[in-house]
Amino acid sequence: MRAVLPACAAAALLSLGLGAAGPGAVPWVLDHRVLPVLMGLFALPATGALRSAPRRTWRRPLAGALLSWSVGYALWALPGRFAMGPVTPSDACFVLFYPLAGAGLWRLLRGQGRRVSAATVLDAVVAGLGAFSVITALALPVVGSPLRHLEPATLLNACYPVGDAVLLSVAASLLALRGAGDRRALLLTLTFALLTGADTTYATATAGGAAEASTWLVSALWALACVGVGSALLVRDCRQEDAPRETRVGAVPVVAALGALGVLLTASRVHVSVPALGLAVGALVAASLRGRLDLRSLQELVRTRRDAHLDDLTGLGNRRHLDARLQELLEAAGEETPLALLLVDLDRFKEVNDAYGPGAGDDLLQQVAARLVEAVPQAAALSRLGDDEFALALPTAAASGLGGPTEHLHAAQRIVAALAAPFEVAGAAMHVTASIGMSVAASGWTSTELVRTADVAMHEAKRASGDGSHYRLYDVTTDDSGLRLALGRDLRRAVEQREITLHYQPQLDIAGDRVVGMEALARWSRPGYGPVPPDVFVPLAEELGLMPALTELVVGEALRQCAEWRALGHDLRISVNITASGLLDPGLVEGLSGRLAGLGLPAEAVVLEITESTLMSDPARAREVIEQLRLLGVDVSVDDFGTGYSSLAYLRRLPVTEVKLDRAFVMGMLEDPIGPDAAIVRAASEMARALGLRVVAEGVEDVVLLGTLLRTGCALAQGYGIARPSPAGHALAAALAHEQRRSAAYAPAER
Repeated sequence: MRAVLPACAAAALLSLGLGAAGPGAVPWVLDHRVLPVLMGLFALPATGALRSAPRRTWRRPLAGALLSWSVGYALWALPGRFAMGPVTPSDACFVLFYPLAGAGLWRLLRGQGRRVSAATVLDAVVAGLGAFSVITALALPVVGSPLRHLEPATLLNACYPVGDAVLLSVAASLLALRGAGDRRALLLTLTFALLTGADTTYATATAGGAAEASTWLVSALWALACVGVGSALLVRDCRQEDAPRETRVGAVPVVAALGALGVLLTASRVHVSVPALGLAVGALVAASLRGRLDLRSLQELVRTRRDAHLDDLTGLGNRRHLDARLQELLEAAGEETPLALLLVDLDRFKEVNDAYGPGAGDDLLQQVAARLVEAVPQAAALSRLGDDEFALALPTAAASGLGGPTEHLHAAQRIVAALAAPFEVAGAAMHVTASIGMSVAASGWTSTELVRTADVAMHEAKRASGDGSHYRLYDVTTDDSGLRLALGRDLRRAVEQREITLHYQPQLDIAGDRVVGMEALARWSRPGYGPVPPDVFVPLAEELGLMPALTELVVGEALRQCAEWRALGHDLRISVNITASGLLDPGLVEGLSGRLAGLGLPAEAVVLEITESTLMSDPARAREVIEQLRLLGVDVSVDDFGTGYSSLAYLRRLPVTEVKLDRAFVMGMLEDPIGPDAAIVRAASEMARALGLRVVAEGVEDVVLLGTLLRTGCALAQGYGIARPSPAGHALAAALAHEQRRSAAYAPAER
């Protein structure tokens, strides 16, 4: 506050002095003997920055410039002005002002904590050169006197505006960088604009011999410029968080460029000095470069906005692109052409990444995207939403009263057909299927509702994909998305808290009539709801990505229980079901080997059961894993054998040890012992025995089938007719009870 008081006093005196002047009189406050005193009142407190400011701050050189200027003006105002030839000591102080002020401005510009952009530099160049050209044209005598004919004092006076223009250009650059909200940058820009005007007026008047007539006006402008520099020194620094953002101040370079253009146009009618013409040409060249830079920036902006809506991997639209297109298409859709959305989710894509690495997964996605582009209509908006999910939005004709297929159904069929051929990934042929959910927007629907309903249909298609269907249309009567969301949340908690339990079903050696193994079956009792069937929670675990944790839990507990039974003297094997993701897990074999070693359990006591669909998902990778399991000593069984369309072709090439006949065939034998189901069981058993494989019959509901199964070649049997799945203790008790019955049946009669 102490530094501001002299400034206020100087400003008050300046106002009073200007107001007290009579018409045509020079105000007393602008007298060359009074003005230096008033300038000193303001300059001395401001130049306190010379002592208090850090050594490398911008304030030191700028305060030194102000002090040099004040001293020079005081010398200039003294009687006689210490004239020492054509150049006076006051001129030396004035000249010193420019490098000091320039150094301060440059430090201020460099100290903003951000890199100065090329656009800002060009703005400064345009402003500087444009101002130079105008000022040079005005300051140098327009009468055409060559520079060599000018007096030294007149030439020096003409150079001051040029120096002012340099400072003005740097200050304008600072204003362009910091923004109009920065008080210091705005003060300095206005100050050097005033100074440029004052020195230009004085130089022009001096060259024309009318210096005395303009002295009081020039003195007033100099005084205001002094106040401006001092005020800039006294302005509080902005805090980092309060610093204004970069704002482009385009008026300064535009005005300067127009000024340079005016200089060139003026040169066609009156004489303009060569330096002024050169500076004007330079300003316009810099302006053209600035325009070219703006054009390039505009092109880059357009490219950036376009890339923001594209998927980097496939080149398709991304989720942002889909959202925008859905908005447009929903607004354009009518009752006769409602908008349809198809969500395409690749089945078991995670297994590809796990087995072959992310690079192979990316390659597969690019190939899938290329096929989708060829398969879908041109009017459709195709996007990639996530890792393995694509979306297709297209207008569609309303379904006819006969329920004929519309465009979205045709599109789904074409997508299924396009994905049918195998893909070449990592040197292997890979079959890929997709689950497609479709939804047709009803009147008043938003894009959010359309996406949600298509997602519900997609998950319904994924759950039903086992029956060969790959697409589903959203049906509001079967929308249980809220229930499934709650079910998924509870399942995740159950897996994390190890609430999944195991039941065990005995496997009977038919010929020996004894229990030789147990199949471990996962069970989940949902709190507040009761038991949840495995065919409900296991596919849900696949959708939620919980299968690795669920598989680890089930396999670990099953092996631990088998080791416990064998430690008690019960020589039992344990069978565990493995999904496709579990089989293709790169850590399966190593993890299983470690568990066996830790429990002291022999590998031949373990049977891993896999389905035919698991084998077909990636035959090459499945064969590789099965070979590693067999080297470890673990048996591999093909579950639900006979339901797949390619099982016979791959069975002879896969090193499996066992097949389990599907329960549907076995249960059919109970109704018709000589019917088609019996023939299928007999043929499958003969084929398996020819390949050296053990045959297990599932779904034995009555022990009367055991004799028939034995004659057809089945070695093992399991089902409700033998024992129901039950907890470990009950399952072992059932096995022991069967042993006791068998022993009693074969015990010798007492004599």
